[in-house]
Amino acid sequence: MRNLCDAYIFGVLLYLLAACGGAQAPQTPPSPPPVNYTLVFIDKTVSVNTDDDFVKNKYEKALELLVRRGIQKQGDKIDVYFLHENTIRGKVFSYTCRTAMPDTTTMNPTDAAMAKTNYHLLLRKEQDKVLKRCLEALATPNENYSKLYTDLWTSLHIIDKRRARLPHDARVRVCYLSDMVESMPGNGRRDFFKKPPYSQMQAIQYAKEDLQHFADLDLSGVEVYYVLPFSPTTSATQSNPWMIAYWETIFQGLDVEEFAELEEEAQLP
Repeated sequence: MRNLCDAYIFGVLLYLLAACGGAQAPQTPPSPPPVNYTLVFIDKTVSVNTDDDFVKNKYEKALELLVRRGIQKQGDKIDVYFLHENTIRGKVFSYTCRTAMPDTTTMNPTDAAMAKTNYHLLLRKEQDKVLKRCLEALATPNENYSKLYTDLWTSLHIIDKRRARLPHDARVRVCYLSDMVESMPGNGRRDFFKKPPYSQMQAIQYAKEDLQHFADLDLSGVEVYYVLPFSPTTSATQSNPWMIAYWETIFQGLDVEEFAELEEEAQLP
């Protein structure tokens, strides 16, 4: 009888041990992917002719790439600004993606596939709507005096302010559709139409001098791209390659993640 009791107790203990060992701690749900934030600056000054077929086509392709890659899920955001003499007041529109991926964990495979297909269709519609507004902004003429000057410096402050309002892990992409020529009158400003850098060394020196104006900005981790309104046959006199050396030095000094030309066939990360 005692042997039977001992066996029974031993069996109960084994069962309890197995039950305890089989219990799993509740799993932490995966973190949501980081928010995509895209900031686009469209040059609306006399030095950039967006009515030119080559420029228009080049910029339209860039905008489509930025929208398709930047608007991927609920919460992704895009801001569009005009670059001109009054860039600080150049905001055109802001848009935040509303399409949410449905929870398919309790769905059967057929329903889950249909839900995902519907999600991608709705997302594509949102992308198309945003792209339409971007193309309308590109086609909008600037008929006032602000087209005479280009305040690119202010765009750096805009980037800093927008970045500060985002989650710390947000992916921030900035793209300039511009010739990147700073042109502002007044003491302490640069007018590169009147006095451009004539060598890489001079462009870098100008940039190092100007970095003092941006000492309080935090652009670390920001990806910066540019699309120039020039064809491969444009003369160096018109395109002034040293302007990019100037801005490369500025953005490197501000610790951006990347500063590069956005190619037509680029695959954004």
